[in-house]
Amino acid sequence: MILRALALATVSVFLAGCILQSETPLVSAGEGELALGPRAIRFAAYTLKDGVWHKEDGTADFTPEGDHYVVKDSTSANPGIIVFKFLPGKSWLMQMQGDDHTATYALADIDEGAVYPTPLMCTDVEKIEAFKPLVEVDGTDCKIAPAAPKAAVFAALASFPLTRTLKMVPVQ
Repeated sequence: MILRALALATVSVFLAGCILQSETPLVSAGEGELALGPRAIRFAAYTLKDGVWHKEDGTADFTPEGDHYVVKDSTSANPGIIVFKFLPGKSWLMQMQGDDHTATYALADIDEGAVYPTPLMCTDVEKIEAFKPLVEVDGTDCKIAPAAPKAAVFAALASFPLTRTLKMVPVQ
């Protein structure tokens, strides 16, 4: 499912390891925010390798619907949903959902129209002390514990470092 791979070129990064997930969405209907604005946007994705941004194949269309975006990429027939939630002092939480309703997470900086997602890789999440009581780890998989309080999860996200190795740039 392309959305579990952040809807476009971040696929290669997401497939390299497991991403923080939850069985039910952390951000429920009505709690999302249109972080990219109220208009449809087409994005191209880039990955940073050896200090140089490299464009990935394909594009993804983000179309606002209520408090979230319906995302359709150029390689998949199945759209997904991306919900943004502002985390004070930490930019945005990106929650991605596909057909199976499992939610996958990344943090994102938004700067001059470009989106810089930081996947919440399980190997990184396990190293952050604040996450340990909130996450269930099974081998290389990690999920937010069903009983974990949302406020505690949002607070733990504040300790996750942002990186700029992926970016999505609006295209015509």
